[in-house]
Amino acid sequence: MLLVFALIPEQRIYDHFMRLKKRIRNLVGPQTYLDDEPHLTLYIADFKSFSDIETIVKKFAASLKKKSFRVREWSVFSNDSVTGKETIVCMLEKESLESIRRAQVNLVNSLRAYRTKTIPKRYLEKINSFPEALAKNVREYGYPFVGDILIPHFSLASIDPSKFHNAWELVKNESLDSPFHFDRFSIYALSEKEELSLIKSYEISD
Repeated sequence: MLLVFALIPEQRIYDHFMRLKKRIRNLVGPQTYLDDEPHLTLYIADFKSFSDIETIVKKFAASLKKKSFRVREWSVFSNDSVTGKETIVCMLEKESLESIRRAQVNLVNSLRAYRTKTIPKRYLEKINSFPEALAKNVREYGYPFVGDILIPHFSLASIDPSKFHNAWELVKNESLDSPFHFDRFSIYALSEKEELSLIKSYEISD
């Protein structure tokens, strides 16, 4: 099963992103990622079952502490390497990046022995067009964005290019609430239709 491991922002930020997602949907209709709750993805990989790794995941969640992070700006992953669309994202300040990358590497290493060697379909179809560094990560970790390659961000939506301009005009001047912290660490199952289903969520301690 394909699992997504993600950090969930505090309620104030969460609600702000949800309002923006609703406005984007009202403006340009259904788009990739619009139905996902706001989250920052740490890792996506294939496992036989969540029960096999639950103890490890629980231990990792317990190691997380609430820290102050700052968002920087709205940006766009143009011709997104995963969706092929225009992905509107909220970037974090540089000083917020390293602690998130360290947490990700700890998670990836702790789960390494339990990951299946199956390359997720969402990457297998594109691996030949990936830059070599991304392709290498897919082969080694099952996920393209590990370590220094990871750009921690919140994705609002991945927009069809024909509708992107209107969505970007709506978002680009929206104010960003900062600083903030993450409230939860959540694990989802990711379906072949790219739909998330929550499996487990852990509160992050102070």
